[in-house]
Amino acid sequence: MTLICGCRGWTHDSAAQDFLRSSSTLQQLTLRQFPHKEQIELYLEAMHRGHPPNIGLAHSLAKNGASILPFLIERLARTDNDVDKEFLIVVFVAMQLSAYYPVSSDRTLMAFLEHQVSTMKDRDWKEMASERGAEGEPRAHGALRGGHGED
Repeated sequence: MTLICGCRGWTHDSAAQDFLRSSSTLQQLTLRQFPHKEQIELYLEAMHRGHPPNIGLAHSLAKNGASILPFLIERLARTDNDVDKEFLIVVFVAMQLSAYYPVSSDRTLMAFLEHQVSTMKDRDWKEMASERGAEGEPRAHGALRGGHGED
C-alpha cells in the first residue's frame, strides 16, 4: 500500500480510502488487516478525521501487542505534532489497561514515553497526555504504572 503526503496527512490507495470512509465499528474490526506501519498511519488519520475521535481504534491497534511496539516507538519519536503524540500515547495506555503489553514494566519504554510527553509544546495537550489515556480511563501515568490513575 502506498502512502503519499497530502495536505494534513495522507492520500491512500483504495483499500485505505475505503477504510477511512467506513463506520467507526468497521474501522475497529478491520484496522489490523493492514501492515503495522499502515495501521498506525490509518489510526492517526482516522483519529484526526473523526469527531469525536474513535478511541476504540486505539484498542484495536493495541491488540497487536509487542509486535507493533517498534513501529509505534518510531512513529512517536519522529512526530513533533502534539495531537499525534497524544493519540499515540493513548495506544500505549490501551496496551497496559487491556494487558496486551506490560508497558509499565518496561522501564526503557516508560522513560521514552515520559520524555515524549515532556517535549510537547502545547500545555493543554501535554496535560492531557500526562493525565489521561482516553476518555473515562485513569490518568495515563498512573494507568501505565499499573496504578489507579494516581501519579
